[in-house]
Amino acid sequence: MIKTVFSKNKGFYIPNGYEDIDEGLESEEENIAPIVTNGFDVLQWPNGFNNLIAGNDVNDESDDQEKEKEVIPTNSKLRTRLSKQERKELRKAKREQRKLGLHKNKNIIGINGSNPKDERQTLKLRYDKGMKVEKSSFLMKETTIYKEDLYTLQVGEWLNDNIITYCYSMLYELQIKPFEKKFNLKDKIVLLTPSMCYLLANSNLLPLELKTILPSNIVQSSFLILPLNDGGSHWSLLVVAVADAKVFAYDSLIGSNEEESKILIKKLNFFFNENYNSSKPAKKHINWDFKYIPIKSAPQQKNEYDCGIFVIALTCVIISKLINAKEKAKIDLSLKEVRDVDTISSRNFIMGSILNELANKGLIND
Repeated sequence: MIKTVFSKNKGFYIPNGYEDIDEGLESEEENIAPIVTNGFDVLQWPNGFNNLIAGNDVNDESDDQEKEKEVIPTNSKLRTRLSKQERKELRKAKREQRKLGLHKNKNIIGINGSNPKDERQTLKLRYDKGMKVEKSSFLMKETTIYKEDLYTLQVGEWLNDNIITYCYSMLYELQIKPFEKKFNLKDKIVLLTPSMCYLLANSNLLPLELKTILPSNIVQSSFLILPLNDGGSHWSLLVVAVADAKVFAYDSLIGSNEEESKILIKKLNFFFNENYNSSKPAKKHINWDFKYIPIKSAPQQKNEYDCGIFVIALTCVIISKLINAKEKAKIDLSLKEVRDVDTISSRNFIMGSILNELANKGLIND
């Protein structure tokens, strides 16, 4: 798919004499079992984030009642038959599995065996906890989050710019920045915020004028990750492999943002041709012409509102592939192993991380 590889000594680069295997995808990930992921679970997080995955940051009296039910024996002997209620719960769990398609392949890996009902309950408890914050807005990782933004994390709601920007800031601070520091790299994986993408795609400013507004590190990067919106109703993801001059499009409603993607790519060509070449001698000038490649294997949403969650989850998977790339091994960006996105679990993680920061700022009780 791409020629770019990673080396501990050189960082991301294209080796001399490397053959272009455009769709050959001969990587070490060929035999990885298909996964259902929330995106965040494929990355390593600081210890304080463990509770966000397990849901241990919230308490519900119903949980204690359920635990009591489990330990109260009906007599001195252990029960070997399921009660009517337990059989009902078992049938319900199997129906949930069929909805997710987990019953079709035993190799599918779920999110810690999570139960959708439990995830919804945890999300509701976290939302209620967040709404108790007295302040109407708070600065988090250089992003202003408003209390009403938390509502967009509820099941059935569209994510807005602020939540995606917050997630990208978190991913940079806790994933990309430590990776680049470890290998003495700088600005090789660049995340553009939704507002920056909109500006790049829709502004009438000249490239040299845009250069003063957009991050200065764009033209020196190896990979650009861009959350693209069609103007109000649908999010998709673009990943630019700069040295390969390729733009991979991950759309959870495949083809929906194709026109918008191609408009942005034209602007990207213009921007690179002006700003990259202006810093190089004439003999090193490049005629930038990024190739648009839609990823047909990208997982698809099953409703009309989860597009933003898919963008964040797939961004996490892409980042994981880049920062965990094996020495000089081919990097597979097809995401063909990602069978589905556990969107409720994703919403839960984001809501939990926001609550975690609010607690650290003393704005909410643990």
